Amino acid sequence: MQLTVFVAFPIHVWSIVNMLRAVPSLILSMSASEIIGSWAYNMVFTLFETIIILLFVLIIGIALSIRVKTTTYVTLSSILLAEIPLMRLLFEILTDKFSPMGFLVAACLLILVLTVILVPKFPQWKGITHTIATRFAVLTFFYIFIDIIGVIIVIVRLV
Repeated sequence: MQLTVFVAFPIHVWSIVNMLRAVPSLILSMSASEIIGSWAYNMVFTLFETIIILLFVLIIGIALSIRVKTTTYVTLSSILLAEIPLMRLLFEILTDKFSPMGFLVAACLLILVLTVILVPKFPQWKGITHTIATRFAVLTFFYIFIDIIGVIIVIVRLV
């Protein structure tokens, strides 16, 4: 469950924010049923993206299960899955204002490397990531429920 939350939550938040950002222009050019259809296709793609990334993370976990304890892998991958979208957002904000891109990329890579090195040494991170995952779990499952409604709408539109 923890990995699902850390994969699905940022993807869904980003998708919903982008969709809400587009609503004013969609209202001017589309009918209500077309807006709902556009939203449904967006949610289906978001669900597909979540499943692909979750499968990728699980395959890596299975491949590393011989060398790394499962709890350590879940904690480490949860933190990395939380860091990467935040770094992407920070990168997107700072690229317009911050000209030395190499420094920004190096700083992000340094943070990722430090995370991989430091997280296994501090078992407290397991409790922190579990607490965050349980707090976001209800919202994440609500997002997935919305995705399923989007799948139903897309299927109805195609038939």
